Formats: sequence, C-alpha cells, structure tokens
Amino acid sequence: MSKKNHAIILNGEIRETLGKGASRRLRKQGFIPTIVYGDNKDAKSISLLKNELNKALSNDSIFSQIIPVTIGKNTEMVIIKALHRHPFKKEILHVDLQRVNKTTEVKVHVALNFIGEDIAPGAKLNGGVIHKLFSDVEIACTSDKILDQIDVDISKMDIGDAIHLSELTLPQGVTLTALAHGNDKEHDQAVVLISSPKSAAQEEEEETTAVSSTEASTTAKKESK
Repeated sequence: MSKKNHAIILNGEIRETLGKGASRRLRKQGFIPTIVYGDNKDAKSISLLKNELNKALSNDSIFSQIIPVTIGKNTEMVIIKALHRHPFKKEILHVDLQRVNKTTEVKVHVALNFIGEDIAPGAKLNGGVIHKLFSDVEIACTSDKILDQIDVDISKMDIGDAIHLSELTLPQGVTLTALAHGNDKEHDQAVVLISSPKSAAQEEEEETTAVSSTEASTTAKKESK
C-alpha cells in the first residue's frame, strides 16, 4: 500500500453568475458547475472544464486522491465529495469538492489490490475458485494518510480459506468504517474466499435449475389461460 501523489491537477474558474439557468449555459459551453467548501473557509462557486474533469475521472483512484485545484492565483487542496449526475444521460451536472489539510478527517474509498492470485494453492493446485467479494473499502483517516491501495495477499490461501475485513493490514491511524461498530460477524465480512470447484459448479447448477423452474412456471401459467 502507498500514499497518494498529486497525479491529477484541475483548473477552476470563479463563477460570476449562479442559478439553474447559468448552470445550464455553463454546461452547454463545456464547463461543469462546482462548489468548493470546508476547512472553515467560505464556499467558492467555480466551474471546471468538462473534458479535463472527464479525463481525471478516467483514473479509478481519483476518489481517494487529494487533488490540487487552481483558482486564479490560488490553489485549493480538495477531495471529490460528490458527483451529481443526470438520472438518465449519466452526464455530470455538478461537483462537490471538500477542502482538506493534514488534520482533516476524511472518509474515502480505496481499491483492494489482490496479490498472489496466480500461486494460491487453493486455485493453482486444487482447482478452487477465487471469489473477490469487495473491489474497494471505505477508510477513515486524516488526509495525509490516504492510501493509494490496500494489498490483500492471497498467495497462501487454500480451498475453504477466507480473508475478512479485520484481517486487512492498515497503517496506524487508518481504520475501516465498516468496522466502526466492532468486528462481529455482521460487520466483519469476507473480502475474498476460495471455494471448491464442486461448490462453484453446484451453485451454477442451482441457478440454472432456478431459472428453468421459473420459465416452466411462466409457461404453465400462459397455457392455463
């Protein structure tokens, strides 16, 4: 696991006019209305270039990065707090950016990096099936401790083995929000497990049988009418 570098930089411009009409005009001109807030400072209404933002969003880890945003002669250090999208077009309508400093407590999603998959005995030697149940997890920490990713070593896992949230290795000062209320079975879920090939085949067969039963039932109802 590693800490984030400022691989992404955004450029913002102060919005002089506000409101729904002004926001629509901005979007037609290739800009996205954005608000920058937090850190005990006044909120700023700015606009971001749509193309620049979309390029930044193509980086899967952007939501766990601290991003410098230049606004005139100043630079704000922020994280993406929310993206508001059109309900049908998937178009971004508005962006919320939260200012952060080294002591700001944040919650961000961090990707899980599964390593040793190609040598795990359960899969390589015994034909088991690896099930990755989480692709990322939410962590809580100060902004200076945000991680690039969390490594999950599955190289020694055999059939029947599982790695749970509580078994992830995290540096001091970084916690999992899912375990904020304890490590009981309800919250301490498995992030990866290896099942036997028979179990996997049985699951597939059961799903197929269930689908067939549903189709047969539907057909019978139609014929009875």
